[in-house]
Amino acid sequence: MGEIKMPLPQVDTEAYNKTIQAGFKKYPQREENYKKYLLNPRSINLDYMPIKMDIEPINRCNLRCTMCLIPMLDSQQAADDLMLEDFKRLIDDQYGVYEIKIQGIGETFLHKDFIKMVQFASEKYIWTRTATNAVIIDQNEYYKAIVDAGIGEMLLSIDGTTKETYEKIRVNSNFERVVKNAKLINNYCNKVGIDKTRMWAVLQKENFHELYNFVPFAKELGFKRLTLTINLGFVGDKTLQEINRPKDISKTITQDNVDRLLELADRAEIDLTFWYITTKYTKDNLCPWPFERAFISCDKYICPCCTITNTKAVNFGQAEHFSEIWFSELYRNFRAAHKEGNIPHECRFCYKKDGLTEK
Repeated sequence: MGEIKMPLPQVDTEAYNKTIQAGFKKYPQREENYKKYLLNPRSINLDYMPIKMDIEPINRCNLRCTMCLIPMLDSQQAADDLMLEDFKRLIDDQYGVYEIKIQGIGETFLHKDFIKMVQFASEKYIWTRTATNAVIIDQNEYYKAIVDAGIGEMLLSIDGTTKETYEKIRVNSNFERVVKNAKLINNYCNKVGIDKTRMWAVLQKENFHELYNFVPFAKELGFKRLTLTINLGFVGDKTLQEINRPKDISKTITQDNVDRLLELADRAEIDLTFWYITTKYTKDNLCPWPFERAFISCDKYICPCCTITNTKAVNFGQAEHFSEIWFSELYRNFRAAHKEGNIPHECRFCYKKDGLTEK
């Protein structure tokens, strides 16, 4: 794919800033940490804690999506769910964090305390995001509970506009139930007067023939926002990368495709954006993760980012020692490698290839 102009997804700026400022007011240490970050946001030797965090509550899932790592994991590789008390401890220890994504490779709503996690973070004025396959959010009226708990944004992953295509990709799912559930949560958001949802679709060979159906389908389900991901890959697992490579459509999509989609979205009053990770980072535009953010797996390992969620492939150690590890020589060397252009192997998927030397 050449250089295609396309809008990137943005948060609800007003709600986001309101949450962050309220957190700074209540927790002065959080604001002081952020000010330190602003002074030198790409330093190798940091004097601040992370300002953002991804915390994985669970790595089990009720689906077996064809492009995901989950089907490749056996039962012995599934970690225990993150306990609520451990989650609370992580949040309390991370005094600088004002934004978290409570999400990993599993389905968050399978965790018995997921709603409580969102509520705990939200009550501390931490802006929260999550994603779901939306299959079970009708149980116990979870679709209401997650909104009432204060979630900042919830992505509903819907990778097809017809039953045949959707269920071919999202194995073990139920198209009719997901359609119903999407309408339930969007109708509830409208009822309480807040906009919390975004439809998220991963474009691939199996659904590319439905490209122009995604906008009207999102409208039908009641979404106001739609994001299309146009590349496949899974860092940290070479086998899955090989499986996904033939499905990838990133070299197929064109500027004409994007422009036509944007016209459709404009007429439908849908905020359409695109996600394409490999256009993001260069030697002069570094990935922010090593300098401001980390991923904590449900078995409490520290990983470099949310795209490297296989802790057996890459991890920096146990989260119980996070502060020590964050300021350690190991992490400093990791940051230095990015700044010097010696991009670590596990990170190269997200960088342009020109001008980089492999570590």
